[in-house]
Amino acid sequence: MANPWLGIALLLGVDACLLSSIWLVRRFARLPEEVMRKLIHLSTTTVSLPFPWVFVAVWPAAILAGIAIGLMALARAPALQPLVKGYGIGDSLRRDAWGEFYYPASIALLFAATLGEPVLYVVLLSAIGFGDAAAAVIGKAYGRLRYRTAGRETKSVEGSLAFLFVSFAGAIVALGGWSGLPPAEAAFLAVTACVYMALLEAIAWHGLDNLLAPFGGLLVFRILAGASADALLVQTSMAVAASVFAAGWLFWPRTAAA
Repeated sequence: MANPWLGIALLLGVDACLLSSIWLVRRFARLPEEVMRKLIHLSTTTVSLPFPWVFVAVWPAAILAGIAIGLMALARAPALQPLVKGYGIGDSLRRDAWGEFYYPASIALLFAATLGEPVLYVVLLSAIGFGDAAAAVIGKAYGRLRYRTAGRETKSVEGSLAFLFVSFAGAIVALGGWSGLPPAEAAFLAVTACVYMALLEAIAWHGLDNLLAPFGGLLVFRILAGASADALLVQTSMAVAASVFAAGWLFWPRTAAA
């Protein structure tokens, strides 16, 4: 877009419309707090996905990230708690979690790191935007196989699998449709990157998955760029083996104790 300030104003307007829609949903449906939080998370993701086609420099994305972080900080102010409660996220803002701040910062940093590579940006942002939301909602509703992170937070295998499947769906669509890679290479690369991102999301705590997962995935893409299908198959096998080992390490003691 020729005028970056117009792009900033346009995306802020879209975000305001999405947040207003979320508020209306909250008025007519008593959705769980985790769902409300993730709807706001998804609105941020939706507004951020067009960055590569709206901005040609990093600074507009940095301004939008700063605005989002500033609003999240203001939302924690006691005077604004009645308004925040209207969105159904008052309790989550009072807890010791920094994911709300890490996420917009991560988007701006990710945009800077992938400037000129829109497909890579979309793949990684979709993983932490849509995959993380799926992990939280599925884990909360259906999580039975639970484990603890290093920060003593509880997550579930079901949530981690939801992250993996949703992030893979976004990655295979983007890589298969836009990257120009052969189908086999796109599939192996998508599986490898998404497995490692899912593992990083699984071990992260206090919202650090918003930083660790996308930049871990970015590192995988950088390392495997230009690799042959055979080399990617080997890397995919190693990623799957690492996930199986991680699952065994988490649940073998519990099984043995039983």
